[in-house]
Amino acid sequence: MQYVRLYSISTILSSLLFFSFTGFVFASESVGSIETGSASSRICKDEACSSYGRVNWKPTGSTAVSITGSGLTGYVWGDEIGWVNLAPTGSGVTINSATGALSGYAYANTGSWINFNPTDVSGGTDVGVSINSSGEFTGWAWVSGAYGGWMKFDCSSSNTCVKTDWRPSGSRVSAAAPASSGSVSQSQSQSPATPPTTNTEYENIRSDPAAVIPTFTRDNISQFFTRVGYPIPSFRNDPNHIESYNAPLTLLPYQSGLLVWDFTGASTAEVDGYTAVILEVPQNISENDLTFFASTRPFYESQSFKAYTVTTLGSVFSIHARDHDGVLVHSFAKPLTITLFIPEVLSNRTDIGLYYFDNDKGAWTRIKNVQFGYQSARFTVDHLTEFALLSSNVLTDEIIVSAPNTPWKPPVWVLALVAFLVLIFFKRNAHRRV
Repeated sequence: MQYVRLYSISTILSSLLFFSFTGFVFASESVGSIETGSASSRICKDEACSSYGRVNWKPTGSTAVSITGSGLTGYVWGDEIGWVNLAPTGSGVTINSATGALSGYAYANTGSWINFNPTDVSGGTDVGVSINSSGEFTGWAWVSGAYGGWMKFDCSSSNTCVKTDWRPSGSRVSAAAPASSGSVSQSQSQSPATPPTTNTEYENIRSDPAAVIPTFTRDNISQFFTRVGYPIPSFRNDPNHIESYNAPLTLLPYQSGLLVWDFTGASTAEVDGYTAVILEVPQNISENDLTFFASTRPFYESQSFKAYTVTTLGSVFSIHARDHDGVLVHSFAKPLTITLFIPEVLSNRTDIGLYYFDNDKGAWTRIKNVQFGYQSARFTVDHLTEFALLSSNVLTDEIIVSAPNTPWKPPVWVLALVAFLVLIFFKRNAHRRV
C-alpha cells in the first residue's frame, strides 16, 4: 500500500518563505515599514528649531511608506507642506543598501522638494539622512519652498524620531545564525550635529513663496557662468526672478527663473569639459506654479537604432516640470531656452544634430535652429522631455528607436513555487511506503 503524507498550511508557508528570501534574511529587515510610535520629524525654521512644521511618517488614508534596498515608496503628511510622495515620476528617494545612506528627492503637493542628500555648506557641518543599524533615521534633509527648512531626524527626542524595521545589509540578522537573545545587535543612535549656522537659506524662509534667492545660489551660478564662458542673462536683476543651482526650481506664474544643474565630476571638468544644463524660464508660461528639475542618464545599451548608424555624444538629458499637484507638464505657453554642455567638441561639425525624444512616436526628433558652441548647444523649445546630441553621417529629421531587447526573468514567487514543488517531490519519495 502506498500513501502520501499531507502537509499543513504552516509547513507550506514556511517552505515558501524559506526559499523566497536570499540569504535567509528576515523579511522585515529587507522590506521595511515605519514603526508605530516612532514616525515624526520636524521641519526646522531656525537653528534652535523653535519654529517648525510637523511631518507624520505613518499617516492613515494613504499608501504606507515601504523601504527596500532600492529606495523608499509611499506617502508622508506634513501639516504645512501637505502630502509628500517619496517616489515621484522622474525622481524619488533612493538608498545605499549597505550603508543606509539616503539620496534623491521627494515631492510635496505644495511645490516643495525634499532633498535627502543636500550639498554640504562650506564651513558648516555635514548634512544628509541615513538609516543606522538600529533602524533609526538620523541627520538632516533640506525642504525647499515657502514652508521649507531643515527636516530633522534624531531619535533622542520622540518629536523627531522616525524608525523602521528595515536594516542596512551589514546589520541584519541571519536565520542561519540568530543572536542568542533573538534581537538585532545594535549600535548607539547617531545624534546629528546642529544645522550649519552659515547656511543663508535660514535667512530666506518667508511666509510667502516669493523667497529671496540665497546668496550662495547666485554665487554658484555666477561662478559656473564664468567657468563655461556663458553670458549673464539680463533678467537676473528682475525683482520677480528666482534661481536654483543643482536643485529643483519652483516658480509662480508671474516669476521668471534660471535653473543651472552641473553634473560634472570635480576632476573631469578640467580635463574633458562639462556635463550641465542651463534652463531659462520666462514669466507667464503657465497659469499654475511649476517645479523644474533635470537629470542625466546614459543611452541604454539594450536600445539600438533601426537602419541607422548613429553615435550618442555625452549623456541623455532629462528636463521636466511638474505642477502644484505633482503632475508632469510637457508643453508651455512660451518657449524656454535650454543650453546643454557635454565634454565633446561640437563647433564646426556637420555630422551632429540635437534631438528630443517623442514618446508618442517612439522616435528622436531633430530640433532646428540650434546654436552650437565649442562644447555647448543652445536652443528654444515650448515643451520638455529628454534631449540628446546625436552624430551620424546621414542626419534625418526622425530616428526611430527599437524597443529594448530585455530577456524575460521569472518573478520571485515563481522561483519560490518551483523550489516548493521540488521539496514536496523529495519528501513524498522519502515517505512512500509499499
